[in-house]
Amino acid sequence: MLHSRIALVALATLAAVAPCLLGACSPRVVSGPGAAEGQASQPGASDQATAGQKTAWPTVSDASPGDSSSGTWPRDSAPIQAAVEAALAGHSGSAYVAYESVDGSTTGFSLGGEERVPSASMIKTAVMATLLQEAQDGRISLADGTILRGQDRVAGSGVVQGMRAGTWLSYGQLAAYMIGQSDNMATNLLIDALGMDAVNEECQRLGLADTSLRRKMMDTAAATSGRENYTSASDQARLLLMVARGELVSPEASERALGWLEDQADTRGLAQGLPDGVAFAHKTGSLDGVRHDGGIVLGDHPYVLVVMTTGMDQGQADALMARVSTAVWEAVREP
Repeated sequence: MLHSRIALVALATLAAVAPCLLGACSPRVVSGPGAAEGQASQPGASDQATAGQKTAWPTVSDASPGDSSSGTWPRDSAPIQAAVEAALAGHSGSAYVAYESVDGSTTGFSLGGEERVPSASMIKTAVMATLLQEAQDGRISLADGTILRGQDRVAGSGVVQGMRAGTWLSYGQLAAYMIGQSDNMATNLLIDALGMDAVNEECQRLGLADTSLRRKMMDTAAATSGRENYTSASDQARLLLMVARGELVSPEASERALGWLEDQADTRGLAQGLPDGVAFAHKTGSLDGVRHDGGIVLGDHPYVLVVMTTGMDQGQADALMARVSTAVWEAVREP
């Protein structure tokens, strides 16, 4: 069944405000935990996900975001930041947070968000952005693809590694698996098709100064030699904000990215801190001692929240991210 399209509306920026209101959320089915780069995941991403579209997405509203002339809008995010700081109190390891309002109803903030950290599977959002830009520019087509070969198989998360050699998958299908299932083999095949330099050039073009792709997924030799992939919470928030506002490549490309992100199988971390039925489009990442999550929370006042952690085990990190997520959700709704 074809997925319905999301009507993304790009509105003009007024002063420091870039309005783009999202409507009420439709219920989202929460699946079991997925995986990231270094972990195995369960099959579940269907070929339908290749369209990058979901039936249950709320529509985008072009209603007025508020009376900015009154001086009460956008609202200062200091209470939201204080709630995050309280949620972070007493944790072990390090945590880095970035928050942005999609509709401009509050100001954004960062708590160590510019810190450059190993990206784990969060680097896959940069590969996604590059694929969509290359497709827009006509250098690649999402309908084109590649044949799976045995020598391309890698371990860790994903379902493509379990497919038979000789199977043909489109680049759109590979992107859906890369984001939804955090598929390592799919990611590597897309890196082969795009080129590592193209991904890094796109990161620079988008202003993602802390994000760099220096190795493929599960390339332990490269990682051991010091070639690691990096990003920051602020970079991820910037990219996700472009998606949410329909500004990543084009409204149509942003819509497709939004669908891939909404298909995320890993519902631990930030997702655990949200009420049932709240739509959340996000990407996670995990390595030993590294756990990240970042996404777009939809509701009356949609926002982007990214939390990146180092020096914690995954259970601790997920619990911390859930606390931060709950704190932000509640603070955003305070009068």
